[in-house]
Amino acid sequence: MYLQDDYFVYTHPDADKTIDMVIAGDDAGLSGYNTGELFIHEFGDGTRDLVWIDGSGTARRMPSVYVNSISAPNQDDNTIWRDSSSNALAWKAGGQAYSILGDRNSVGNVGGLQLSSVQQGVKVEFGTDEKRFLPQEFRLFRGKDPNPTNDLGIIGNGHVDSDATDGETYYYKVRETTTLADGSTSTDVTEIKSITYEEPYPGSPATSAPQNISVGFGNAVSGPYPVIVTWDDTRDGYDVLVQIDQQDSFGAPWNTLFSSIVPESESPGYHSQNDDGKTFTDSELGYRVKVTLYYTHPDGAGPTATVYKSSPSGSGS
Repeated sequence: MYLQDDYFVYTHPDADKTIDMVIAGDDAGLSGYNTGELFIHEFGDGTRDLVWIDGSGTARRMPSVYVNSISAPNQDDNTIWRDSSSNALAWKAGGQAYSILGDRNSVGNVGGLQLSSVQQGVKVEFGTDEKRFLPQEFRLFRGKDPNPTNDLGIIGNGHVDSDATDGETYYYKVRETTTLADGSTSTDVTEIKSITYEEPYPGSPATSAPQNISVGFGNAVSGPYPVIVTWDDTRDGYDVLVQIDQQDSFGAPWNTLFSSIVPESESPGYHSQNDDGKTFTDSELGYRVKVTLYYTHPDGAGPTATVYKSSPSGSGS
């Protein structure tokens, strides 16, 4: 066990190779200790934690969310060891034993690339050894041949590549980079896989608009008000765009309050406060509002349906 700058590091045997494990602790708020010290400290609230002094002289303690209580009746109090059953770092304080695995001080070994067609594009999923403490970056590459070199940038697991064309075949790979405790980086790359993107949408834009649209402002006696829109969803396979405009006075120009695409799985309804966290005062809603709805499709929008509704006061004041 040793200290590497801001990290506590210990050795974890894994099959035929040795891997360092690293832990980054919370600031313990202690002073008066020397860099590199390792000890068990009893805090003012009665808890006792493993504490070390990092490379900058900051006292750090285990973040409790990553600590597991274990049974270790044969271990002495105030000792530190590696638990043989889990290979995790363990220690005992106040008669209770704890363990924490930490992060492998190595690349995340990304793999298991999975590609699927979703309404917004190609969904990219993969498996990896996710780090709690070490910086980790996933970068997506795409191409039209089996050597994808087009860097699409940093992504998260489950990223959707929205720049995909129906019927086109794409090759993908994900490169994972881990910044190790000493500041160096290590990388790993998934296998390369291809997919022919198939839009889950129907083959063409809708030929009709949502029906029986209703607009309300909730049950509030006074504002601010949500905007609540419901409709009959008569077309399978389409999302619905909801746009809300307001007019300050009769004949005045229309101003867009907001617009939002409601996935088919959530149709047929939209509640601004629930979906977007938006509520509006009488002044913001103005004299009246206009609600426009249509079914969306990658090849174009379907016909629109528009309804008008007086604002709650009807005066915009």
